[in-house]
Amino acid sequence: MSCTRLAPFAVALASLVPFAAHAHAQTQIVFTEYAFNNPKIKSMGLNGQNVFEPFTIPSSFWVPLDLTFDVASGQYLWADYAGTNRLLRAQSNGAGLTTILTTSGSARGPRVDAQGRLYYVDGNTLRRANANGSGVQVLFTAAQTFPLGCPLVDATNGHVYVGADGTIRRFDLDGSNAKTVVSGISIARTLQLDVANGLIYWIDTDTITDHIARARLDGTEPTVVVDNTPAFVQSPGMNSFVIDPANDLIVYSDDLFADHIVRTQLDGSNPVVLYTSTGGLSPSGLTLDSGPMVQPVADCNGNGIADGVDLANGTSQDCNANGYPDECELDPCPTPTYFLDHGSNPVPPSRTLGCSSTTPNTCFEVFQPFDVPAPGVSLGSIELDGWTANYGFGSGFTATLFPDDGSGQFPNESAPIVDAAMQFRFNPNTINWVKADFSAALLPGRYWVRMTGNEPAYHAGVNVGTSGLLQSKQRSGLGNWFTGSPIAMRLATAPLAASPVELSLGAGGIQDFVLDAGLQHANKTYWLLGCVTGTSPGLPLNPVLTLPLNYDAYLLLLLQNPNAPPLLNAYATLDGNGKSIAQFTLPAVSPPILAGLTFHHAYVALSPSNAPEFVSNAVQLVLVP
Repeated sequence: MSCTRLAPFAVALASLVPFAAHAHAQTQIVFTEYAFNNPKIKSMGLNGQNVFEPFTIPSSFWVPLDLTFDVASGQYLWADYAGTNRLLRAQSNGAGLTTILTTSGSARGPRVDAQGRLYYVDGNTLRRANANGSGVQVLFTAAQTFPLGCPLVDATNGHVYVGADGTIRRFDLDGSNAKTVVSGISIARTLQLDVANGLIYWIDTDTITDHIARARLDGTEPTVVVDNTPAFVQSPGMNSFVIDPANDLIVYSDDLFADHIVRTQLDGSNPVVLYTSTGGLSPSGLTLDSGPMVQPVADCNGNGIADGVDLANGTSQDCNANGYPDECELDPCPTPTYFLDHGSNPVPPSRTLGCSSTTPNTCFEVFQPFDVPAPGVSLGSIELDGWTANYGFGSGFTATLFPDDGSGQFPNESAPIVDAAMQFRFNPNTINWVKADFSAALLPGRYWVRMTGNEPAYHAGVNVGTSGLLQSKQRSGLGNWFTGSPIAMRLATAPLAASPVELSLGAGGIQDFVLDAGLQHANKTYWLLGCVTGTSPGLPLNPVLTLPLNYDAYLLLLLQNPNAPPLLNAYATLDGNGKSIAQFTLPAVSPPILAGLTFHHAYVALSPSNAPEFVSNAVQLVLVP
């Protein structure tokens, strides 16, 4: 070939060199497969292409799990379940394959910190060892007797996480300073952390709850992200997973039905099968060849100081002792006042909610009655305890409040007062209250809470209570009624509640208010006021109290005409329990032009010298045609 003809070829070849180098540097998914005496380790691109075996695993180590890559040492590490439980390591080309140590119980892990120390599970204990397997220390022993999940190390912030006792626990690297991060979990097999976005992910591997879920680092907003069998109470066999927030992806392995590796977005959407095992193999461990995600310094309040330093210095408070600064939580330490508290006992059989099959006789609604004494109850929220047997498609159940039908035996289901969508957690053996806003002004009488599954695939159990109050009922899909123990339910009060939230201009009507300022304000004067211009910025009454109402013509009218229509008993005295009732009256055939007008009402409690000492929340009333 002449030089003239070679030149273009050389230029073209040179142009490929950077591309080739770049392609080689792309992140790879590295995974293990198991089969009797035939384990595999394989690598592929994030698109599932170019699968190859970087080295061969000896046939006797045929149950490889929890694969990880330690960037500092350039080594892969994993656990093996075949006969002898052990931890293994090898260079990225398989050289120097070594058993680091053996365990007496089931081995999970290992994971590595910045000093190269190993964190692993031996049965129901979390342990730490030096890189060569020496100097073994027990960091934590769980109450559960079955094996713990694979630990996760956050070297940046000096934490190790592990699933144990129906929770995700966090410790300092020496096992001290234990915190509960998330509760309501059955068995957290594998964990992933995203400190930058304040999230933790996990695989829950209980047979009836196998899924990938995530929650905020304060344990709130738990969400199922991936459930391969949402319509069935069975396990899809998830083993391992990784997350990559920068590329909006989750990659997980499933060894029960499909024996495949799947990629989704972080919210579980757009699943794509990347790889399917063949020849009797099943996928198990899974990692990225870039190693575990390096976490940033935890600084949830964004003040440039690590959260741990803020807490140690007292700059931030941690009233619930979960290791997360209070200012980063929505409601870190609520102090509810319960009008009703049935308590919860997760040991006896729960009351079935939802459907266990497609036939009507396996579908149940649950009803709990309760009585309201005079003068009434200012209801603010509802809490229920139970567990989800099958999460379904994520819509959970709806709790709806009804008045009694006059018989004392059944609700009037044609007159709903308030409702809320809810979702139980997953552990059937622990107490995990779930809460929802449930605001309603309840005058004396009997009321019923009905719980109804929002989809046929939803199946749950409502725990029974400990109070021995009114018996609960169940109604099957065939309309049959069954009576049983009272359920685990708590009803918390609010300073102010109002019902209904809408009134018709044509029909007119009454909105009832129940005020509850608490015993500390018993026998004090109160003034219920309102506005039509919203609640923000509100009216400052003193340096610490702001009435959540704006000054407008309606507020001026009420100030000038206390206890005159439309507000009755608006300026009066709270009773010996700090309670009272009031009413907003709307005449029938009111002007249609008022349709859509929204009122807000709130009250202030006054000291004996008429100084403001307490303000309530605001409640809403909308006028409709």
